[in-house]
Amino acid sequence: MGKVYTKTGDNGSTSLYGGTRIGKDSLKVDTYGRIDTANASIGLAKAHLRNPLYRDLLEVCQLKLFEIAAETASDTQGKKNLRGQIKEEDISFLETAIDELSQGLEDRNFFSIPGHSKKSAFLHMARTDVRLGERGLVELAKTEEVSSYSLKYLNRLSDLLFILSRVVDEKEEVPGEKSESGVTSVILEWAREIEKACFQKAREISVPMAVAVTDAKGTLVSFGVMDNTLGISYDLAKDKAYTAALLRTDTDKLRDLTNPQASLYGLQSRDRIVVFGGGLPLFHKGQLIGAVGVSGGTVEEDMLVVKAGEEAFMKGDRG
Repeated sequence: MGKVYTKTGDNGSTSLYGGTRIGKDSLKVDTYGRIDTANASIGLAKAHLRNPLYRDLLEVCQLKLFEIAAETASDTQGKKNLRGQIKEEDISFLETAIDELSQGLEDRNFFSIPGHSKKSAFLHMARTDVRLGERGLVELAKTEEVSSYSLKYLNRLSDLLFILSRVVDEKEEVPGEKSESGVTSVILEWAREIEKACFQKAREISVPMAVAVTDAKGTLVSFGVMDNTLGISYDLAKDKAYTAALLRTDTDKLRDLTNPQASLYGLQSRDRIVVFGGGLPLFHKGQLIGAVGVSGGTVEEDMLVVKAGEEAFMKGDRG
């Protein structure tokens, strides 16, 4: 094997395919560097997937990213000599894969924070890196010709990674698996059912809601928001779940316990403690495993929605 280092870039410049030398801090170098980062992130996600079909799918995408990076790293002469370039059929391939993977997944008008599992977390990281590459290419297109197919491909690829992250979470979760934080899959598994039930009830009463699920320590494990939810509800939902987990009680009960004559008076002034309805602790076989908090409507509406989430959780034997 020949030497890896050439020393030609020691002065801060690099050579494009075609011979032109430019600074390593140029937008062009930054853009194909972002695409390289996205490729590496997809490789990391691929390494954690067991399904060979998904691994093969991601490898095809990686090969196409090499083509986009090569085109981006070429000058005018270099582009003439490129063998592989993104074509319409490559975009159609991704669209077909997205459609097939989406079968069986429910429509969602809310988002959940990444981290339900290690596999989906890596896929989400890859998705955000692809978006960075896409934005770099969009910016580069303002100063030089960029393939419209490459732009479309990156846009579809981020969609594919998002859908695949949902598939590995919602269809392939391993029962009993533990996350890096030590949270068992019991709360991670039920978080999606709780969210689903809360949002269904919120739609029934026509009130957009934010829904937060935490582990037993009050650490957020899932967070979803419906369209048009009030901004203040984002933190309130999280704080209600945090309070319910920390104090192991319904936040609605704290209203009376924190009045001036009650034993817990003063607790309401502590950071993140919420003393009105919308937060419930969740127990499994007599052990606290997490909590759910919702916000978006009146206290009565929030309590109605959070109860729907609790009922979904109680479909199993929680002891």
